[in-house]
Amino acid sequence: MARERYGEADDYRDDPRSGRQPKTTNAAHIVGLVLGGMLLLGVLACVGVGFLFWAAPAQPPAPPAANADGNETAKQVYARDAFAKLVVGKTRDEVRKILGQPESTNEGAESWRYLEVTTDPVTGKTDHSTTLWFDAHGRVERVSFP
Repeated sequence: MARERYGEADDYRDDPRSGRQPKTTNAAHIVGLVLGGMLLLGVLACVGVGFLFWAAPAQPPAPPAANADGNETAKQVYARDAFAKLVVGKTRDEVRKILGQPESTNEGAESWRYLEVTTDPVTGKTDHSTTLWFDAHGRVERVSFP
């Protein structure tokens, strides 16, 4: 009987008599592909996060403050060290001329509080508040930051 041209025997290529070895997948190749894919995803994630920080808007400027005559002026923001050098040893009147009216005062503890006038040297962000402490002679003896 003649062999069918498209029979079932033609579908199997792993016949040991054909001289061809069956194709197998090496486990090391699979592990390498999986690890390589994970590495690629990690790199893409880091690049994406870096892009988000790069594209983030800069910190908005502080709103203008009103000076003694009611006109708006840009509020000065100082580095902590520069601010301390500026005010330590000054009287209340001298401080008012430099910084304007404090946001709050505590006469019992002899302290004045100003908002958003200094920056943190580590983070570069504006401090929420800065407190000036006066001595018995009415001069700034120390400055405290948050």
